[in-house]
Order: sequence, then C-alpha cells, then structure tokens
Amino acid sequence: MNIYIVNNMKQNRLILKKFLKEVEDIIVEEFSDGIEVVNHMRVRKNMRDRYVILMDIDMPIMNGIDATKIILKLGYKHLSIVAVSAFST
Repeated sequence: MNIYIVNNMKQNRLILKKFLKEVEDIIVEEFSDGIEVVNHMRVRKNMRDRYVILMDIDMPIMNGIDATKIILKLGYKHLSIVAVSAFST
C-alpha cells in the first residue's frame, strides 16, 4: 500500500510519518503541495495499487480540494483520500 502525505508544513508531514512508521508493508511518500501529488499520480503506471492520500486542505499553489478533484478523475481503482488539516481558531 502507498500512503502519501500532502501538507505544505514539514512539521505536520513529520508528525504523520511518525504515526505511520509502525505500520508494516507500506510505502510512505511526502508532498508539499497539491500540484506535486497530482503530477505524481498522473505518471503512476499501476492504477491497481492501493493508495491512501492524507491531504491537507489549505495549501499554497494548489489546495487539497482542487487536488482531490483532479486525482479522483484519474480513475484509480483503490484510492482513498482523507482530509487532514490543522485549522486553528
């Protein structure tokens, strides 16, 4: 399984990666904005692999909502996108 962490804050990516380090048989990759992960998903060859994307909502360049809309149109068979955001009030 491939787990992608998409967040413009390096500290947030590190925290999520730390939580995932105990899980076996996964590949964790990090992306700092929506465009990076969209471009990566466009060139993936095996659309049958399992993907979980932990997507921040509020990012510069391309936000998580726009990136999610594009990725969902690519036709991946086993894809889950989870909104992960740290809004403060």
